[in-house]
Amino acid sequence: MELEVLYHGTKFKKNADIILKDGFKEWSYFGTDLNTAIGQGGKYVFEVVFLKKDLPDYWQVRCENKIPSNRIIRMCKYKATELIKNKILQNKVHDNALEFGSTKPYCFTESGALENKLFILK
Repeated sequence: MELEVLYHGTKFKKNADIILKDGFKEWSYFGTDLNTAIGQGGKYVFEVVFLKKDLPDYWQVRCENKIPSNRIIRMCKYKATELIKNKILQNKVHDNALEFGSTKPYCFTESGALENKLFILK
């Protein structure tokens, strides 16, 4: 049984405490790298274990079902020191992401192409 770790970040301690107690809500996002979890989620980052066979080959997935808290390996709090910031590019990326809507199930491929797929991770 091969396992894989995915990451989930959240900005607020209150949310992190709820996740620790109740697990992840439906439609939560999980990514394959720490930087994405921190950058798109927040400084409270969870390492969550999944069965490799249940995962698609994408760098980010959105889960339809709840993920229980007993799948959490650990939670860390990160503090980043921002050295540079391209606000114009950041806004373009943000605006582009909004075009897809926050309720559509999707995954990103390695090439960055958006696919309208939904995965029920066990």
